[in-house]
Amino acid sequence: MTDSRLPYFAFGAVLLAVATYILASAGDLPPQVATHFGARGMPDAWMSRYGYTVYMLAFGVAFPLFIAAAIGALPRVFPDRVSLPYRDYWLAPERRGATLAYLAAHACWLGCGTSLTAAAFHWLLLRASRLAPPRLEIDLFLAILAVSLVLLLAWILALFLRFRRPAA
Repeated sequence: MTDSRLPYFAFGAVLLAVATYILASAGDLPPQVATHFGARGMPDAWMSRYGYTVYMLAFGVAFPLFIAAAIGALPRVFPDRVSLPYRDYWLAPERRGATLAYLAAHACWLGCGTSLTAAAFHWLLLRASRLAPPRLEIDLFLAILAVSLVLLLAWILALFLRFRRPAA
């Protein structure tokens, strides 16, 4: 596999793994799943196991696919709608192919991160549902959220560094 295919392979593998994980572990949930928790970790909203499973598949698979398509594929269809710093430079005919390839690959990495974040929140909800009464572990929730935000900031920084001001 060439390096240019790695983001696509990783994205597909992550989506498959996350979907499998959510479906395989959904049976471990109670019929009514606590899905929203207050500041102290106590549940204040519930869903059916089926509804929750569909929601998590949407959040863990469909949403990352949407993000990757919006960032990676739509610029190929609507290049005049691409919003980049120094857009005219980066989308000049001699650089357009490389720019669009980078956006598509970079979108796959964002999709991986989004999907893995959904899986981490699902894992956290599985843990919460095993307690009686269900209780969200706030410290783990905040840790997952912090790691996700740091990775998102790194993704944004990489994008800005890639499309910085061209050399004069």
